[in-house]
Amino acid sequence: MATLGVLHGQYQLSLRQTQQIAFDLWQLPLSVGGVADSCQKTSTALAASYQEIERRVQDHPTNHVDETGWKREGKLRWLWVATNEAASLFKLRNNRDGQSLKELLGENYAGLIHSDRHRPYLKVDAARHQLCWAHLIRNLRGLSQRSGSAEKWANECLGESEKLFREWHRFKGAQISRAELIEAVEPIRAAFKEQLKVGQRLGDGAVGAFSHELLRLEDRLYHFIKERGVEPTNNAAEQALRCAVIWRKKCFGNQSDWGERFVERMLSVKATVQKQGRGFLNYLTECLQAEWYKTPAPTIFATP
Repeated sequence: MATLGVLHGQYQLSLRQTQQIAFDLWQLPLSVGGVADSCQKTSTALAASYQEIERRVQDHPTNHVDETGWKREGKLRWLWVATNEAASLFKLRNNRDGQSLKELLGENYAGLIHSDRHRPYLKVDAARHQLCWAHLIRNLRGLSQRSGSAEKWANECLGESEKLFREWHRFKGAQISRAELIEAVEPIRAAFKEQLKVGQRLGDGAVGAFSHELLRLEDRLYHFIKERGVEPTNNAAEQALRCAVIWRKKCFGNQSDWGERFVERMLSVKATVQKQGRGFLNYLTECLQAEWYKTPAPTIFATP
């Protein structure tokens, strides 16, 4: 049963493909409904582990957050993720709004989040919000394709961002201290801010709007310089969603509530188990054994 769950939930095989493999490997004549029933039981066995992940994520001081489209019975849904070095939590919700963000992280989450500039994130207090520089750089590269003064302006901004990441990588490589990082970034920050002011006066509508927005959000760009555990990009969340996006393209979403719970729990448990350096199939087998014998579910974390 654990193997069927892994084939469908980790390797994203369809129910019919999973049915065929069960017959090819074990000469097990399951119906498609039998495979679905097996996956539903696997989802039930992961309920306690999922709750454990939810608590760990909502108690963590920092989280990378992102969302992507999903489908249920052909209607648009949103798959959210919050991830950190210890755990990853996935939730399917109807909307891409602030309420969904609260349901993901908890109503009273007090930690710092990493994200893009999607509107619900901007309602988080600026002191608890790190904007993703990778998104900004992609925006700037797009603006650099415009003609005239916009191209030169965008390239100047990209030059400052390159300096910023050069210092960050020196810090991550233990070549400079935190204090030296702060000192090195100060003139880069000042130069980038000046470029944004220039962008407002450049006469290019797209550059002006981008510059105006970033000047308004400037305090959200630099928490990573001073605060431990904070990164300049939201790459962790984008990478966490990658396998989910592949799954969506293969399965075209879900048809039922239990199917959504299966997706949430399999993605969350698989990602978190991998962070703990444990085998997903072995852990899934342990959860099913606990469910069958009515014993406590195995903890997904090495320490509470």
